[in-house]
Amino acid sequence: MRLLQPDQVASDAVERTFRHSPIGALVMSAFFTAPLIAIVWNWASFAHAASEVPWPAWLLLGPLALLAIAIEWLCLSASREVVHTAFLPSNWLVKTTRDGLYLQLRSYQNHHFALDAPTIAYFAFDELAGVRLVKETYDAATRNDRGRTTRKWIELAFANGDTRELEAWLAAEAKRPAPETRTLGLRARTRFGHHPAVVPRAGVLYVEALGGGMLAALAEHVRRAETTAVRLDADDQRPLEARIGELVARGDTFAAIALARAERELSLTDAHSLIERVRAGKSLDAHADATRRANAAATAHTPR
Repeated sequence: MRLLQPDQVASDAVERTFRHSPIGALVMSAFFTAPLIAIVWNWASFAHAASEVPWPAWLLLGPLALLAIAIEWLCLSASREVVHTAFLPSNWLVKTTRDGLYLQLRSYQNHHFALDAPTIAYFAFDELAGVRLVKETYDAATRNDRGRTTRKWIELAFANGDTRELEAWLAAEAKRPAPETRTLGLRARTRFGHHPAVVPRAGVLYVEALGGGMLAALAEHVRRAETTAVRLDADDQRPLEARIGELVARGDTFAAIALARAERELSLTDAHSLIERVRAGKSLDAHADATRRANAAATAHTPR
C-alpha cells in the first residue's frame, strides 16, 4: 500500500473510474429552484394578489416574506454548492488499473480541505486476499421506536492483515479541523459527515459500495467471496463511547445522535455536542458531568 497526493495518480494507467452519481444533487437543486421559477413565471398573478392585501396586514406578512426569501436564498446557495461538488473532477471513489486500484480516502464532499497530506491510497491487487459485498444494518433505539438504517460496503481483505496505517490516517482525518470560510461576513467551518471508507476490524477495509459494476470490476482481479450481512445492534453491551464512535466513523451521524439521546435522554443540542466530543477523541465522562451540573443548576433556579 502507498499513500499518495492526488497529482500522483497515474491517470494514463486508469482503466475504470467509479464516482458518486450527481442525480441526487440535481434533484435537490430542482426542488429548491422550482418555487422561484413558479414565482417568476406567474409574477403578474403574484403581484396582483399582493396588491389586494390591506397594508396593515403587511406588518405581519412583510417579515414573514423576508424570512421566506432568506431561507430560499440559503437553500439555493447550499444546493448550488452540492451540484458544484458533484461535478468536480475530485468526485471519484475508486480508479482501477491493470495491477491495482486507487482509493480516495477523503470524502469528495470535503474537497475544500487543504491538500497538506496524502488523501489517496493505492493497493496492488496481489495485496488483497478477497473482496465481497457487505450489507450492514443498524437498529437505532430511540425514545419512541426503533429506526433501521442500511448501508452497503465492499469489503477488502488484506493478505498481510495489516491496516494500521489506514486506521491511523482515517482517525487523523476525522479529527482534522475544517477550514474556515466567510459568507456575508459570517465565519463558519464546514465538515461533511460522509465517510467513504472505514476499518471495521484489523486486516479489513470497508469501501462505500457504488453502482456501475464496481464490485464486478474488482472481482476480475481479486477472489470474490459470498455476500454477507452484518447487524449492528443498539442494545449491545459495549461502552456508549465505542458504539457512538463506530457510527460516527461510518458516517451515520443521525443514528449516533439517536443513540446518544436514547441512552442519556439528551436534548438534540446536547446530543450533537456529545457526538462532536467523540469525533474529537474526547472523553464522554466530562461531558456527562457538565450536563448533569447544567441540569442541576437549571432545576435549582426553577421557581416553585
